[in-house]
Amino acid sequence: MQHPLDHEKRDVYQIELQFVAWSTELMVELCNSVESKTRRIAETCDPLDRAGLSSLFNTAEGNGQRQMKTRAKFFDDARGSATECAACLGSLLHLLTRSLMALEHDLAFINRKSPAKPGNPVRFWRA
Repeated sequence: MQHPLDHEKRDVYQIELQFVAWSTELMVELCNSVESKTRRIAETCDPLDRAGLSSLFNTAEGNGQRQMKTRAKFFDDARGSATECAACLGSLLHLLTRSLMALEHDLAFINRKSPAKPGNPVRFWRA
């Protein structure tokens, strides 16, 4: 029978573990999408990955410390990394929203220039 380590018993550690898994899936999806061509999106994924892992590691390491001052430093670092994750997610949301707005603008332009009648789908090729 396996006994979990002290840090594995903590709710915050389990939540951070789930966040790292979720954010990794998000970053993989972004890297495989058309949006990943935007350099800023790729640049934002790297700090998100590092900050998520840093928060997880600092929580685990802080839990293993005996002195309260040292524990507090690690937990404070973990909180700072979690805040950095929030900033990265906010930045990604902003970038993706801007990309979506640009795409909508481009589609509106194509529809205005298209010979198709209003209400009919745009035809990019001739049958």
